[in-house]
Formats: sequence, C-alpha cells, structure tokens
Amino acid sequence: MSDTVLSFGSASSHKIVKPSKKTIVGIAFKNEEDGGISVAKIRDNGLAARSGIRVGDRVQEINGVSMENKSSSDAANLIRESHGDVIITAMSVEEIFSEMEVEEDVTEKGNKWFPDEAALSCFPLGFVIVVLQVV
Repeated sequence: MSDTVLSFGSASSHKIVKPSKKTIVGIAFKNEEDGGISVAKIRDNGLAARSGIRVGDRVQEINGVSMENKSSSDAANLIRESHGDVIITAMSVEEIFSEMEVEEDVTEKGNKWFPDEAALSCFPLGFVIVVLQVV
C-alpha cells in the first residue's frame, strides 16, 4: 500500500508501506553532478510507483533524514533497512520549474538548485528547455 501523504511548499512526501525489510520497493537512485540525489528508475507497479514518486524527482529526505551531502547508496540503504512506513520527500521537475524565477541572472542569485553556470545539469537526459525572450 502506497500513497502521496501531503504536499508542502515545493516538495511532496510519498508514503510507502513496507511490511518487512525484505520487501522490494522498486526504486533506484543516482547521484547528480550538483551533489543531489534523484530517482533513476522505478519498477512498474511496484510500491514506489504506486506512491506517486517519479523518475527524475529530486530526493530531499527519506524518513526525515536529509539527503544533503549523501550518496545514492546512502539513500538505497535507508530504504533497504526500513520497514513499516517509508516517507520519501522529493521535488519533481515541474515543481523545480515553478520555484525558479525567470531572470537572466538566475545563477547569480544563489539559487539552491543552480549554484553555478552548469545550471541544467539536474535535468534528465533528453529534457529540452526552450527559452524565448520577448522584447
């Protein structure tokens, strides 16, 4: 049994009920160049898929543990060692866009998602962004 628990601000919490440590959740993570962790794969019809979390979502916390300065292996181990309610707090690509201010100097503003000029490194391969300037 899985479901999205709540949304707050720009992140959503996804609840996964894991009956035992041996239960397979069906989620894989990857390290991003900016130090964040994102969802790399989700098994179709698995517990993670039913929770509403999606490939590309940026993981902020697992069971209240911040993923800042953690690796994808740390995230996987937290999930693997958990049983009962597993809460994954994540931000989707759409939520990242809605949080961004559309300005020319977004990277100079200290935006936590885009700390340098490699601003688009957190988006999945194949994701295309078109920027139009209307004068």
